[in-house]
Amino acid sequence: NLAIPHITKGSNVLCAAETGSGKTIAYMAPLINRLKDEEEQLGVITRFKKPRALVILPSRDLANQVLSVAKLFSHVVKIRIVAAIGGKKKRFIKEALTKPVDVLIATPDSLLKLKQQDRISFSDVSHLVLDEADSLFDQSFEDTTFNLLKMMKIREVKPKNYSDMREGAQVTVVSATITNRMLTSLTEKIPNIKKITSKQLHKILPNVEQKFIKVIAEHKAELLLKVLEGYSNTYSIVFCNSVPSCDWTARFLESCGIPVVKLHAGINAM
Repeated sequence: NLAIPHITKGSNVLCAAETGSGKTIAYMAPLINRLKDEEEQLGVITRFKKPRALVILPSRDLANQVLSVAKLFSHVVKIRIVAAIGGKKKRFIKEALTKPVDVLIATPDSLLKLKQQDRISFSDVSHLVLDEADSLFDQSFEDTTFNLLKMMKIREVKPKNYSDMREGAQVTVVSATITNRMLTSLTEKIPNIKKITSKQLHKILPNVEQKFIKVIAEHKAELLLKVLEGYSNTYSIVFCNSVPSCDWTARFLESCGIPVVKLHAGINAM
């Protein structure tokens, strides 16, 4: 209810709300509605290699989730939606792009690769969505995200009519959190972006219990083991702030007889 009116009017929007609040529907519904309006009001057609809308997400799993939501609309509205993500066979992506695509859902690296290979053009993009933006603007993806933004003409003013809608791409930024790094990056690239947040943003859910334990460094491992032993009949996730810390913690817990699965950026995705 908060974001849809502003997205529908063509404003550049930062939409931040807690997980499970319906953010995907909030941007996908007005996006598809606007694409259909452009067809009816301006006679816009989708051209080969030139998608009219881009949705960028940091991982293929998230891209597939958004694709499944978008397909619910495409079954009702005549619109073609394709995902170009890592892990899919090159032949599948190549075949999918042999026909005009209205909405292209992609991960940053996959999208950049398609652009560098001249398999797509951004000249007709009128809608750009950056979903899970806190990840897209962190150190892992920031350079690629900025490279993609530089390749597109971003809408600078709020459109007054349908013709103005074609003057650059409307940007919708979606996230479950707002980091200082992300906000600084966005305001530099898109100074007129409108920030819309839910009341529950950055608030802990009432059913989530939190405990803070103050401990000196040399006692952390011992205390971690004690805490985990208290949850021996269930599963736990332990977050570490670096790859070496993750490796060390995994070895320590394994040496104490606790089964461990280790996951960090240095491990190849399965």
